[in-house]
Amino acid sequence: MTNPPSKAIKYNFLLCTTVIITSLVFLTYYSGFRHESKKFAQILVTIIVVLVLRYLLMDHIEGLFVALYKSLQRQDDIKGWPNEANKTANNSLEYLKLRLVTAKAEFYLPQQHKNEAANCEYLLLTKDLWLFGRYFFLLLLMIVYSRNSYGFFNTRLMRTVFVENRLGPMGLLQMKTIEDVYAVINWTMSGSLCQGVDYRGLPVPEYGWMDYEMAKLLGVVRLKQLRVQDKSHGMKQLQLDRQNYLPQWKVSKRRLYYVQKYWRTYYPWLCETRKGVINWLPISIHKGSLYGFSAEQAGYESFLARDLKNNAKILKYLQENSWLDPYTVAVLIDFTLYNADGNMFSLISLLVEQTPFGGVIWQLEVQSVVLLTNLEQLSAGGWFLIVIYILHLMEFSNSLFSKWWWMGEGGVVGFLKSPWNCVDLVLILLNLTIAILLISRESWVKHLLITLASAHKLEYLDFRTANFFDYMATIGMGFLVSLTTIRLWKILQFASVFRLFTTTLYSAAGSLIATLIAINIFLFAMGFAAQIVNGAQTEVFSRYLKSLTSIMSFSFGFNSHTRPEDLSHGGNALGFMLYLVLMFGVAIFLINMFITLICDHFAAAAARRERDNQGSEDRLSYWQFLKMESPVKSFRQGFNEKLQHLEEKNEEKSSERHENLDVIYAADMRRSEHIRNVANILKLQMEILNRELSASYLAWESDEEGM
Repeated sequence: MTNPPSKAIKYNFLLCTTVIITSLVFLTYYSGFRHESKKFAQILVTIIVVLVLRYLLMDHIEGLFVALYKSLQRQDDIKGWPNEANKTANNSLEYLKLRLVTAKAEFYLPQQHKNEAANCEYLLLTKDLWLFGRYFFLLLLMIVYSRNSYGFFNTRLMRTVFVENRLGPMGLLQMKTIEDVYAVINWTMSGSLCQGVDYRGLPVPEYGWMDYEMAKLLGVVRLKQLRVQDKSHGMKQLQLDRQNYLPQWKVSKRRLYYVQKYWRTYYPWLCETRKGVINWLPISIHKGSLYGFSAEQAGYESFLARDLKNNAKILKYLQENSWLDPYTVAVLIDFTLYNADGNMFSLISLLVEQTPFGGVIWQLEVQSVVLLTNLEQLSAGGWFLIVIYILHLMEFSNSLFSKWWWMGEGGVVGFLKSPWNCVDLVLILLNLTIAILLISRESWVKHLLITLASAHKLEYLDFRTANFFDYMATIGMGFLVSLTTIRLWKILQFASVFRLFTTTLYSAAGSLIATLIAINIFLFAMGFAAQIVNGAQTEVFSRYLKSLTSIMSFSFGFNSHTRPEDLSHGGNALGFMLYLVLMFGVAIFLINMFITLICDHFAAAAARRERDNQGSEDRLSYWQFLKMESPVKSFRQGFNEKLQHLEEKNEEKSSERHENLDVIYAADMRRSEHIRNVANILKLQMEILNRELSASYLAWESDEEGM
């Protein structure tokens, strides 16, 4: 019979209920249930901050005070400390009933479930699987929710506008010489960026809008020219010019006054080097160009205006003074567009290079990114997902900290000896790094927008640093998914299928690496041969990296950009030999050998697994452990029936193999254990019955004496 709750417990429960109801009443009266979206976002941010402070700071302070209070108490005052009263309580009736319940549970517990080492292993696996499974699922939801699906459409639209001259008579495809850059800027960029037209064909009243108000120009367009100092030694090793000039590239050693006042006149002829964070970032390098330029190298800059009239004056001034001439090596055109409806920034960079033969080649790079996260416009589902992810990340950090805390004498060194603890630590550090990168991105963009709003003259705004922060955060998310997948793979090693795959890859590592080296040797050789023979005739083989990529794609069956005719520019016989080596040597022989090796090692690992599992048929599986530990009664009953069937099957096998004395001895021991459990249960039941009868008899005698 349980003791009734004390008055203190009732008073505490009543006090807690009163505080909760009062708080809800005041919250409803002063705040209400219906909020504006901005106020609701502020409330959610406050809740997140309070939760983070509660779990990261206040819990430790509370634990410190509790530990200090417990250390100052006497041992006799601590609740639950063993004393004489507790020692004599083991002979009570409640203790006998508890022993009876324990004995019955031990009797019904199957023999396979009594392996304590396996039970502890499965219990830890269950906790890790539940923890990392939820984290992996929430991480995927966060990444999917944070991605903007409009990026592809925006990139395709911008490339169509500037490449295929949809908004002007001349586009990048019609540009043949360096002088055509003026026409491209005048028709394609100046007209469509400075003063576009709406759907009625009328000019947009505000400057800086593209046609049909697709996007708004932020800042101005920057033109940057890189010049060669001397062409007499050829253009293999470029010596870029860094000297200051007067208009028409006239050399003058006298000091120039009033440069700041007449900056439109002098700046295009002065060599400038921009300083800042962008110089240390790899994203400013134009990859795949003819000479390999960086956007922040020393060069000569000119800035366009935001209206057609001033733009025409600037272009006319540059063209009349021969700003672009035969000594021009490259022209870089950079600007940024923003679409408020899709919250999309378009970072556009055009590189035009003048070849030694007088023609030009160009590269257009369009990056569609989301650099501003408006918390006020997040949906309720987005806020809920963010809160749940932060709470789960705190739970994950708490479990890792607890694992280190209970490490014992090993300390930090013992904790870091396990590679999986290092993986968990890297996951937490990656989350913190991504958060720092996103905050830096937001603050950088806001700083640029404040600069744009308060600038007295038009300035070029460089959003590439913010784009780099976003790019690194995206890479960090990819590493998060990869490391979480590896961690889940390690947890799932309890399943024989995952162990089989891991064993196969481990045993086949040496053979697979040797085969991959042989495949790469053939591919590198074929890449060199294709470039040497066909590089001057086919674009896909014009450079070695392009040639290697085309050869690999063609070998693996992706032949949409490479045709067999592209290999025959050195003659049909040589093209046939290259095609024969590529298809039969690489695509058929080596790749099929790679697949055959994996299949052979997989079959060997499966046979080894069958041999190892012959003596462990009675081992408890993880699925059986979950069913046994499940609170649902039907699961446990089905599990017991299955185990009973398994025991009968094992006994049949043992009866067929009389020579196996170990199996017979194990069966006899299980029967003896069952008999001892039954005897123990009967003994406890008789003792309880004796106590109950004695108590009833004493109660009856006391009633008789009272009468």
